[in-house]
Amino acid sequence: MRFWPFILAMVLVSCSSEEPKETKPQGIIEGERMTDLMVDLQQVEGASNLKYFQGDTGQINYAILYETMFEKHGTTKAVFDSSMAWYAVHPEEMEVIYDRVIEELMKVEAAETSQN
Repeated sequence: MRFWPFILAMVLVSCSSEEPKETKPQGIIEGERMTDLMVDLQQVEGASNLKYFQGDTGQINYAILYETMFEKHGTTKAVFDSSMAWYAVHPEEMEVIYDRVIEELMKVEAAETSQN
């Protein structure tokens, strides 16, 4: 009988404690850097959808643009893909990044609109 308060306390503590926050594995691109990379990625893909480059050379140019973009951000496609896979199973963090990407793209669009 005298163990009941101890058992009850342990149950309450185990139920009320938060799960420890999972840390990102080494090599995963951090939030702000991922945001910047994804803004550039969206711009490259936007140009692709508009068929900015025509013909077979367009495919080559896009390959060069992607490679240059990853170099600019100090990463590789493999690291980016691994990071996207990690963020895919951590949707709360991905949502924050996507919200920032949208904000940044809106700023770019507003700046381009004001120049015209």
